Amino acid sequence: MKNWGKILIVVAILIAIFSTIGIYSSREVLSAFGTINQKLEEANTQSVVNKDSLINQIQNNSFKIRAIFLKDVVQEFHEDLEDHKEKLLNNDIGEDYSKADMETVLFVKDGHITENGTSFIASMNQMRRDFVNNAPEDSLLLNKINEFFPRELVNSQEKRESWLRYHFEGFPIITSVTKLTSIQNDVQAIESQILTRFLSQKIPDTQ
Repeated sequence: MKNWGKILIVVAILIAIFSTIGIYSSREVLSAFGTINQKLEEANTQSVVNKDSLINQIQNNSFKIRAIFLKDVVQEFHEDLEDHKEKLLNNDIGEDYSKADMETVLFVKDGHITENGTSFIASMNQMRRDFVNNAPEDSLLLNKINEFFPRELVNSQEKRESWLRYHFEGFPIITSVTKLTSIQNDVQAIESQILTRFLSQKIPDTQ
């Protein structure tokens, strides 16, 4: 599941190349992204079942309290991104992803970051803080968390630019929806890694 983000990037690049040379029509490209999005959503659903099983196996009460807290905040984050996806798909697109070729303007419009864009970045930053504050003291895991969640700027072609603009400005709606689903998937994967660390650390319960 943790490789879905990489798979999405590879597939997106291939689809873009095929589209450029005429192998895929615009409708087929969009439908392909729709299929990817549906597969990611299925993986997210299965992840919820798996992490419930992990939480039930945690014996240390202090770890279990942190695990339950993370389950709640990850669910809240998931619902927040679902709300953004619904806003992106509110133009009678429904499940017909082949119509989702309109440009994304939910987060950046007319060159300015919107209220939804600011809210989205705030949610990402809060999720990062919750992970860092509740994860085990594992430097590799903490580095991974900090690397995954965006800072304000990213390096792109030897220049610095907004993370939000880089990932969402000018992209078709279905691409943005798929990116949001991929983020949900990656957050679930990070949570599962934290829960696994809780299980592997044999620290006596002091409560």
